[in-house]
Amino acid sequence: MPQTADKATARETFFVNQVLNAGHRMGLYSQADFKVNDHYVFEVGGRTKNASQIKDIANAYTLADDKETGIMKKIPLWLFAMMY
Repeated sequence: MPQTADKATARETFFVNQVLNAGHRMGLYSQADFKVNDHYVFEVGGRTKNASQIKDIANAYTLADDKETGIMKKIPLWLFAMMY
């Protein structure tokens, strides 16, 4: 029987792949998922992911899967495919 990746892992793997392929530096961040170029903080999640976890962090954004458009600091995850 084929195994499927858990959705959270697939989302995060997609994001890491796109950002690293575009030549940016990436690391883990204690209060969120990732920090890019030592400046931007990202929390990756599904459509209902909210920003409560990163609300007090400067330059922090929520990346939401299954979302067509963004608003404020919530960005659709699919947009990172444009970095490839």
